[in-house]
Amino acid sequence: MRSHRQDLEEKRKHFESLQYEVQSATFKYHDLTNALEKLKEKLDLVSMDQRELERQRQNRELLENLKRLFPGVVSVSPLEGTEGIAKKAPTLICSATHWTVQ
Repeated sequence: MRSHRQDLEEKRKHFESLQYEVQSATFKYHDLTNALEKLKEKLDLVSMDQRELERQRQNRELLENLKRLFPGVVSVSPLEGTEGIAKKAPTLICSATHWTVQ
C-alpha cells in the first residue's frame, strides 16, 4: 500500500513538473511570437524604404535622360499644394512642346 502512495506522489510531482514546463513554453511561445511580429513590421518598413529609394533612383535616371536628350528644355518644379510623398514628386515641364509629366 505504501508503494502505491509513493508511486502516486511521484506521478503527481511529475505531473506538476510537466504543467510548469507547458506553462513556461507557452509564455516563451507568446514572447517569441510578439518578437517575430515586431521584426516583420521592421522588415516591412525596410522593404517600403527600399522600394521608395528605387523609385527615386529611377526618377533621377529618367530626369537625367530627359535633360540629356532635351538640354535646356526640361526643368523640374515641385508640386504645389501637396502633402507627404506626393510633395517630393517633381513635375517635369517641357517648355518647347508644352507638355507636363507628373
